[in-house]
Amino acid sequence: MKTFNTLGAIAALLFLFSCTEKQDSGQTDLTVAILHTNDVHGEIENFPKLASYKQQLEKQYDHVVLVSAGDHFSGNPYVDFYSEKGYPMIDIMNQVGYHVMAVGNHEFDYGQQVLARRMEQANFPFIAANVETTGEGLPVFQPSHTIDLDGTELMFVGFVQLGYGGAPSTHPDKVEGFAVTDALEGYSEYLHLKDSADAFIALSHLGYSTDRELAGRTGAFDVIIGGHSHTTISEPEFVNNTLVAQAGDDLEYVGQVDLTFKEGRLTERTSKLVKLDTLEDEDQAVKAAVEGYYQDNTFTDPIGTAETEIRGKHELGCLFTDAQVATQHLDFCFQNGGGIRIDRIEQGDITPAMIFELDPFGNELVQLDMTGSEVEAFLMGSYNHSKSIDLYPGGCSYTLTLNASGEASGITIEPVNGTPFHADSTYRVGLNSYIVSSYTFDHADPGTSLNVTTAENIIEFIEEEGEVNYDGCKRVFTEAEVTTNGVTRQKP
Repeated sequence: MKTFNTLGAIAALLFLFSCTEKQDSGQTDLTVAILHTNDVHGEIENFPKLASYKQQLEKQYDHVVLVSAGDHFSGNPYVDFYSEKGYPMIDIMNQVGYHVMAVGNHEFDYGQQVLARRMEQANFPFIAANVETTGEGLPVFQPSHTIDLDGTELMFVGFVQLGYGGAPSTHPDKVEGFAVTDALEGYSEYLHLKDSADAFIALSHLGYSTDRELAGRTGAFDVIIGGHSHTTISEPEFVNNTLVAQAGDDLEYVGQVDLTFKEGRLTERTSKLVKLDTLEDEDQAVKAAVEGYYQDNTFTDPIGTAETEIRGKHELGCLFTDAQVATQHLDFCFQNGGGIRIDRIEQGDITPAMIFELDPFGNELVQLDMTGSEVEAFLMGSYNHSKSIDLYPGGCSYTLTLNASGEASGITIEPVNGTPFHADSTYRVGLNSYIVSSYTFDHADPGTSLNVTTAENIIEFIEEEGEVNYDGCKRVFTEAEVTTNGVTRQKP
């Protein structure tokens, strides 16, 4: 697998300056519809409509190509907890007829070996130009994929998001053995591929703002089809003469990019979104496959009741962390907001399916014995990383004092049992394994896995409680520093 290099970048850029268009190959006129999805996250219900829509377009266009910009896994228990994790998603994608898929950060969630099996199962390649496989026996991603349409060639180059820790945003253990580089620094190594293509397309799991930056830096791509940021781009959007497209999430939409070729040259590009719920026709074979995967009652039998709707990260965070504290007899628990994956649990019956949608990643709960000062530094450091609330607590509430720059300069922690909090005391703290592996914070105790997933604890907690009510639950607060006579102090 190639890695990005400066000489290749310079050579590619010099060639682009000297030859900006592919020579006329004598090809005939052609119309191509590229259908694209991204961030589906296991939601398979609309695939029958997508399949039918694709079939209709195949009667109207010379060619129809179906692609994914990544993150088709993680979010639906019927996909994520199938006996072969992720198998239903790839099975249905095969039936619908995908041609190529960019690797998203959540493609790694099931681990390297499961990903390898899903890649072997797929009738289409997984591509990622900025990932190099360095470990033995791990999946190897091709940087690009060419689709030949009667002599007209579409060249797709894949890119995956790079997180703060130097890896895609997934559990760090799942990306061991992969070296990921910044696509914005290394994209130029692949610009020479444009020379042999009639349409040069980035299949990007970098996010909307990064896609725009990529387009602004190079202008070499005819189209950037994106994912990761779950952005809905409903009208054609051009940046530096590059069409930028993205289709929301959860298969609510399918994106459509139309390309027109005249005498072998790309002469027109346009795009739109199609809301799949507005379509009536469904492919019956794909529908039967989807319904077959939803036959497992394990996920649909009620385990308890929500007395009121549980909505937003504060209320869902209260449920999430209370379950860990209660089932594992912890002093405190903290859950990261990025791991709370739904907006609400409706009033009424709660099922395992709802909990696995809330918490789909299979993270284990880890106990750390932390001093009060370590807990304070951990919470303040997390807030200051993004200047926003990220950690939702169980067993306590906390208030951050913010200075004029919006950074946390002080903290007050109040245990729910009324016992005073002390910086030099030691507390049993529960964190999911993602936080322990990904967050940078001081903790003398490396932690001990409790050999149970956070989702399993939530299910057990609800079963024991029977009814839960988190209406108005909020345990994280912020307040400004007070300035008196020119002296800044924290609020008492």
